[in-house]
Amino acid sequence: MSNTREEQAEALRARIQERLREKRAERDRLAPAYTPPRYDEVFFEGTAWLNTL
Repeated sequence: MSNTREEQAEALRARIQERLREKRAERDRLAPAYTPPRYDEVFFEGTAWLNTL
């Protein structure tokens, strides 16, 4: 075994970090675009009702 325990731990840490970077990149790529909230009839009726409380 030519690698020391520290070298093996560092190699494992590097592999884990790389996988995390890949997962984050995938998550960011798949994230849906921002959609603004809907202000429809139900919203305005609900707001008016809340204002009466």
